[in-house]
Amino acid sequence: MFRKKENKILVTGLVRFGTSWIGNMLSLGNNTVQIFEPFSIWHPKYYGNLKIRYHFAYEILTNPNFQNYIRNIEKARFNLLSEFKQIDSIRTVGKFFVRTIPFNFKAKISKNLIIKDPFAFFMSEYFSKNLNYKVVLIMRHPCSFVDSMLRFNGKWDRHNFCYSILSQKDLMQKFNLSEFVNPLEKFSKMEKEREKSKSLKFDNEMFRLERACLIWKIYTRFYIELINKNIENIIPIYYEDFANTPIENFSKLYQKLDLNFSKKIEDLIFKNSNFSKVTSKKIVDTKRNSKTLASIWKKNLSKNQIDYIFTYCSNELKVLKKYFDDEY
Repeated sequence: MFRKKENKILVTGLVRFGTSWIGNMLSLGNNTVQIFEPFSIWHPKYYGNLKIRYHFAYEILTNPNFQNYIRNIEKARFNLLSEFKQIDSIRTVGKFFVRTIPFNFKAKISKNLIIKDPFAFFMSEYFSKNLNYKVVLIMRHPCSFVDSMLRFNGKWDRHNFCYSILSQKDLMQKFNLSEFVNPLEKFSKMEKEREKSKSLKFDNEMFRLERACLIWKIYTRFYIELINKNIENIIPIYYEDFANTPIENFSKLYQKLDLNFSKKIEDLIFKNSNFSKVTSKKIVDTKRNSKTLASIWKKNLSKNQIDYIFTYCSNELKVLKKYFDDEY
């Protein structure tokens, strides 16, 4: 019953970069299955015994269980018993039989595999060169990213992003992140103190703004260095392009990824990109008004916040300036 995956794709970027929306739009074909964030520290261990200690895990590449974990994903060897043990209500019983089991079957017979995971971006080159994946690497405007991070009232303060990067010494060395040690140490300490005090968010709004800029800056430095290597299987894209003209850009991306683009898929992309609501209370919502959402930061952020973001991220924006509209 298992069908070997002919086409393997990793969709990655930073959190709040639209990986869920883009991953879902690429997974609309009948012969495509999407695996959701298998390298997240929160993900149930459906695919094997791989201990993931940090966000943006890079250290797992040297874990002896990593290759088996990847094989289990590609062959849809799901630990259904683990999922079954989590059943604690009629609702989760229904989810198991209506969603989990059919998904398991589809994963086994689909020829196209998409892994959607914003925590895997540091592993992009490895996936491309060693595992033969096409990698969709997303970039997003810093103001749009920061606005998205601020919008959920401290939701993202509860994740130890800076601590996770700083704690992985091989990652720090591999990607030449030594210049960021001081701000990473500053926010790592704050993240751990917040965790210890069981506070839901940072007390200071300015800290949240600066931390979001730091995370974007680190990712973008990595992004620029990687795309400058011109690796064939790594496809850099810009979130704003897809938000503003989704049909045109998704049709081109489908072609690059050797995915079939049909009229049905075009209609579904249009429907999921022109939703009446601009924003949602959901952390992840793949139905959106993509064009309006891409520029909503101009309404949500103050001029002082926007000025701060452009100043903090100025060096990276100089490199990326041809892709972004800097009028605000």
